[in-house]
Amino acid sequence: IQRVYRIVAGVAQTIVECEVAPIEPVAEGDVLNLFVLGPAPTAVTSDSWRLIEEGDGMSGALETDESSGAIETYNLRFEKQAGDIEPLRLLWKLPSRLNDPTSTEDSEVMPIPEVLSGLSSRPGSTLFGIESDASVRVSQLAADSQPSTSELFSQRWQGFSGEIDRAFIATESFPTFVLLRHKLPQSTMDIEHDLHVSRDGMELTFRVTVLDLDST
Repeated sequence: IQRVYRIVAGVAQTIVECEVAPIEPVAEGDVLNLFVLGPAPTAVTSDSWRLIEEGDGMSGALETDESSGAIETYNLRFEKQAGDIEPLRLLWKLPSRLNDPTSTEDSEVMPIPEVLSGLSSRPGSTLFGIESDASVRVSQLAADSQPSTSELFSQRWQGFSGEIDRAFIATESFPTFVLLRHKLPQSTMDIEHDLHVSRDGMELTFRVTVLDLDST
């Protein structure tokens, strides 16, 4: 499978979307079997696919050992509803885990789900588009990542086409993500005033200059 991720990190909530495109064409009525390492998806947002459910719950939830720190794993089946080439798009709404960049404690990882075609298979390169709130900085830990461009991301991504802050490609391993609270410097103002007194009255002139500490 080919994967493209869009991650929008906010102060309270992080939105993750993943577009999955099978290498081989999938006909209407065919079923795609996938594994999700991490939280179960909140929704399927592509019209051409639907999640096959059993009863009231999501199918294929595997048991995990929370005491050992095992990752949640879901085995999910999706049915193609149309004969077009629209990719399967999964969406997660996750609570953000913000870290203080000045803290000496270990950072808490933001659990971004990984989508796989099999537990023993490793996909090729994965494209990521990152967008974040002005007070949040997204850091990825992956030795094999390389910068990409917004133009390439917009060509590959078929969902919502809003602007992203940056893009990168992970060529082998799935990155680990950390959200840092971005402490922006506070701007200050330099205020000057000039009082001019004449026989006809007084004129008071103010001049305010905003000093942006980020540019110093």
